[in-house]
Amino acid sequence: GRSVSKGNARLPSSPPKGPLRCARLGQTETPGHGPDEDKEASGQMDAAVKERPAWLIPAIVALAILGLSAVFLYYYFGPSANEILGLSPKATASEEIAEVTVGGKTLYVPSNFTRYPAQRGGEQEELALHALLPDLTPFSPEERALFEDNSPNSRVVLFSLKAGDMTLPEDQRFAAVYSRYFSGEEPDEVMNGLEHYAFAEGSGYRDQDLFLATDDQGEMLLLLCFRETPVIFSPSCSRTKVLPNGLVLTYRYKRTHLKNWAAIDRNIQALVDSFSEKPGKAAPAS
Repeated sequence: GRSVSKGNARLPSSPPKGPLRCARLGQTETPGHGPDEDKEASGQMDAAVKERPAWLIPAIVALAILGLSAVFLYYYFGPSANEILGLSPKATASEEIAEVTVGGKTLYVPSNFTRYPAQRGGEQEELALHALLPDLTPFSPEERALFEDNSPNSRVVLFSLKAGDMTLPEDQRFAAVYSRYFSGEEPDEVMNGLEHYAFAEGSGYRDQDLFLATDDQGEMLLLLCFRETPVIFSPSCSRTKVLPNGLVLTYRYKRTHLKNWAAIDRNIQALVDSFSEKPGKAAPAS
């Protein structure tokens, strides 16, 4: 449009096109978008903010804390994967007979002798058992503390049955393995009917003693016993024997009970033999 001259300045006769900057608050107006429209948009945003519940964020934080607490408690106090699968020791007072097959041999074992839930039935590579000396008493809740005792005087005997492997009979182990590491060719002494052999200081058996005897079946009996050392505060004695049925029996008890070796061996073998007998119904009265 035309422009009007005032002094040296030329003023436009019509407003310029495009956005106009408002003097107040430095706001910019766009043609077709005036203050009313801005107020309406601002009101909608305020409404959206006001519609969010005040408890939403605290609730999210609380749930996150609860979730992390649950994970923490389960990690430190919850059952492990082995416990869930029955692969961790867990004694039971149940006298129910567990029918277990080991190395093709079926055994009928009272559950309160077993140590692992996963081994109370079915086919197993090994069956782990426990009892209390001197009478090989099975587990009961009243004697839980005795079964958990690992002191030098503990009465617990741990024994297991597994399928026959490459385990040598005891007489062959004595000749082919142990005798090579003795400190002398003859036993040092005889105590409680046991011949005592000491191992050479430089051998891998230097912290153990070997005791030799003959069991009730007329077979060689070998007991390997650890000595008490700064590292071994509660030493044990163990025997591993290949049974006539091909299974391998291993048992272990504290060295303090060594003087009763004959009775312990006799009772364990009798107990293991009883597992081969299928429980039957009582014979009818005649």
